Amino acid sequence: MLGIGGIACVVNLQNAAKHVSKLLQRLRHRGADVINIASVGKNEDPEKKPEDPEYIGYYEEKTPCEGTDFEGFPFEEGGQLLGPMAIGFCFDVEKRISAIKDRRQMHIIESAHFGLMVIAFSGKTELSSSGKINNLSKECCTLSSDNGFDTLVRMLIGSKKERLIDALLDVLPRFTAAYTLAIMTKDELFAARGPHGVFPLFLGRIGKGLVVTSEDVALKQNPQAELIEEIGPGEIVSLKRDSPDYQIHHFAKSEEMLCAVECIHMSSPITTHRGIHIEDFRQALGREFAREHRERLLKAGKNIVPMMRSGKDQGSGVSDESGIPYTEYIKLDKNRPRTRNRPLTKISYEKALERSYQKTILREDKIKSKSIIVVESIMITSMNMRIINERLHKAGASRRTTCITAPMVTNVCPSGMEHSTTDMLIAYGRTLDEIRILIGTDDLLFLSLAGLKKVLSETFHTNFCTGCFGGDYPK
Repeated sequence: MLGIGGIACVVNLQNAAKHVSKLLQRLRHRGADVINIASVGKNEDPEKKPEDPEYIGYYEEKTPCEGTDFEGFPFEEGGQLLGPMAIGFCFDVEKRISAIKDRRQMHIIESAHFGLMVIAFSGKTELSSSGKINNLSKECCTLSSDNGFDTLVRMLIGSKKERLIDALLDVLPRFTAAYTLAIMTKDELFAARGPHGVFPLFLGRIGKGLVVTSEDVALKQNPQAELIEEIGPGEIVSLKRDSPDYQIHHFAKSEEMLCAVECIHMSSPITTHRGIHIEDFRQALGREFAREHRERLLKAGKNIVPMMRSGKDQGSGVSDESGIPYTEYIKLDKNRPRTRNRPLTKISYEKALERSYQKTILREDKIKSKSIIVVESIMITSMNMRIINERLHKAGASRRTTCITAPMVTNVCPSGMEHSTTDMLIAYGRTLDEIRILIGTDDLLFLSLAGLKKVLSETFHTNFCTGCFGGDYPK
């Protein structure tokens, strides 16, 4: 799974942490190996801090059981997470373990000036040439490394501004690159989207409460929820406890470059960007792919078989444009075994093969002696495609044509994505035929970079980051 993680925040709802957990459930496709939730709650030790009737409780669950409602979290009476404000973050460790030292992507930081804060961060920042670090307070030692996020926090808690929102408006313009950020204090919550808007962020409402989430799909699946607006690049939304209102602040000029991989693979198909469903974009990608490779597709076979979930919409588009029948011969097993406490390390090919058999079922009776066209959204490490091609061969497919409805991934993303080195990229330094042999397919087709840019532009009418495919990353 690709994943940069998912953020969910709730203000002014009873047992807000419970609502955050439900939002994170709907963001599982962004990563769910580790779930972090923090909430403003009651002080259970008034003798320790008699002047402070409240505290911020924090809870982490490693590899929560798929399909459950995070039953290990202390939401009930007497638990740690009981307040009207909560913040949460979910992410995938398995694919990112080599790139991160600390599994916690939420940090509790105590500042003498702004008090106790919980910061959830998704992505990566870089200090611009105008950013300088001077006269930092002693609280800065709460974070140890010198990456962009730590620098941002150090500058924030070292700010001389009276209000936290003013400190954010002063510090955030000095940072560029790709990130979304949420900060919760005991009385306020702030959520910001980087000036390039590489990753999405949405504001919504559930009853009398306000909600911030990485994708609006989390709101669509709640009958009491409604979308207010998509938070724009270079914007901060501020929410206050016991207030139904919100404010949007602009901290930087919008220079939108939404992540192409976000739209190709990461987001839910029913998430929207600029009011356009991601599902429609993916179908358009499939149609463009079919136009680029029409002759070879028509010679390749009579059955288009998408990788379920990741290639379903693109496969539908390829079928619509080419006229080749769409068939779901690779099916997801909805009753597959649930896994808990999976090892937070990169899995072997053998383990991945075992999981493939657990998660997917091939209609071998339909595949035998057929020429199969497999459609997938993107290929980075190639493990999934190697496994599927091996299984199709064992099922008796006479020919396998692998169609990737995205260009080759040839660059390492600097924004915290799963591929941290070029060694992980199947396409890096290899020819098309070398890749074809490695994944065990008879023919291999990719969408061109020009075709991807064409569909992105025609669908969303904005700029996109295509750096992973050989384009330019935002600076």
